[in-house]
Amino acid sequence: MQLFVLLYFVGFLKTLFIILVVYYGFRFLMRWLAPKVVDKAAQKLYDDMKKKSGRPGKEEKREGEVTIEQSERHEKKYNRSDGEYIDFEEVD
Repeated sequence: MQLFVLLYFVGFLKTLFIILVVYYGFRFLMRWLAPKVVDKAAQKLYDDMKKKSGRPGKEEKREGEVTIEQSERHEKKYNRSDGEYIDFEEVD
């Protein structure tokens, strides 16, 4: 009976040790790996925003140089089936 209790206690300690090793190992990896993942995601987001803005990087401009940037114009397309325009008058 004493041997059974001793073996049960040793198994419990072994399980507890494995759980602690996994827990602290995970914490160590997250402290080391999480900042790198966040930095990479932030850099990717910054690059995507820079690409969407249409400016690939800082361009050097000479003094007095003027640039006009125009966005793409989309023509409005209306169909006859869109509805009917009704003119109205204000009533006093």
